Amino acid sequence: MPVKLALVFSGVHKRGGVERSIWEAARHWRHQHDVTIVAADVDPTDLDGVAIRQVPAADGSGPYRFGKAARRLYRLDEFDHVISFGVQPVPATIAWVGSVHLAWLEASRRFPGQSKLRHPMLRYLLRRHLERLYLERQYFRAPGRALVVTVADAVGADLTRLYGVDPGLLATINNGFDPAEFDPSRREREFADARAEWGLPADAVVLCMIANELPRKGYDLALRAIAAAGDPRLHLVLAGTADPARYRALVAELGLTGRTHYLGQQADVGRVHAASDAFILPTKYEAFCMAIVEALASGLPVLTTSVPGAGDLVQPDVNGLLLDDPEDVDALTVLVRRIADDDVRAGLAAAARPSVDQLTWAKLFDRAITLFPEPSSIRR
Repeated sequence: MPVKLALVFSGVHKRGGVERSIWEAARHWRHQHDVTIVAADVDPTDLDGVAIRQVPAADGSGPYRFGKAARRLYRLDEFDHVISFGVQPVPATIAWVGSVHLAWLEASRRFPGQSKLRHPMLRYLLRRHLERLYLERQYFRAPGRALVVTVADAVGADLTRLYGVDPGLLATINNGFDPAEFDPSRREREFADARAEWGLPADAVVLCMIANELPRKGYDLALRAIAAAGDPRLHLVLAGTADPARYRALVAELGLTGRTHYLGQQADVGRVHAASDAFILPTKYEAFCMAIVEALASGLPVLTTSVPGAGDLVQPDVNGLLLDDPEDVDALTVLVRRIADDDVRAGLAAAARPSVDQLTWAKLFDRAITLFPEPSSIRR
């Protein structure tokens, strides 16, 4: 039976993780349901039939400003379900949670180098973290939620442990991929053109990283391991919003000038995959990494860490390689040398796409809609 859905978040587009998942949800659900987006930054491409209530751009920066403006654009009783993505002060019947900031702060205590502060516990006192943690407490402890969707079981466990969220309200829907954009045959078709577009040598072994946050994702570790591997064919391609300018001195020191490439933010990540041979992400923390799902879907072997949320989909020596210690550059160097081997890489690539066939957006969102409670059962 069709239902009326409102999807609420500051951004709905293909240039980010949460933003991409909402854009995909609206694109899929619009065929059977009445879908409205409440957002500040919306890419309307392929969203015909979806109503858009746009928050003024000036009010879209920051969760508090966005929440205040968004609340003026809708009422709970207009819809069967209002789904809030991310952590923001808006009324909603369903919370869709991609990560828990307090869980990341806990994990970061294992990595003193992650912060310039003398002691990692001092990070809790920084204003940006205090504000985010206050918002999380208010959001996750708010009454009236009929369902809390998380991208991984571990995220749900964190919500129960850290904020007392009722386990009975939790359901897991992983991040997914669009099979039209991420496909091994596309990589084969576009390989030469994509390499030429970005000036990448045809015979290079290109490792790509898709990341909007470089210290946590281990960009510096990747640079050091590639340099230490001693293979001049190795190149590193970075796409995302995080400008790696701060690493220029390190790149020069390591002798990687000309072998690192920053593409900026890319709406078509599948095109980046077409120019690449493997995906690298020596990350310190993830909830359920969409970039890894998409890389595997494109048939790229994945070299990442065994931390939950990153290594969940990677089967060592089957579809990728796993690093146990996210700060062990020597161990990562060994793995980089292995993935630079053409025969090793070909074997891993063959198993990459089949390992995520169950994670197309269509399959995930079809399942999600069956988990939504009956609108008549929701207290508003």
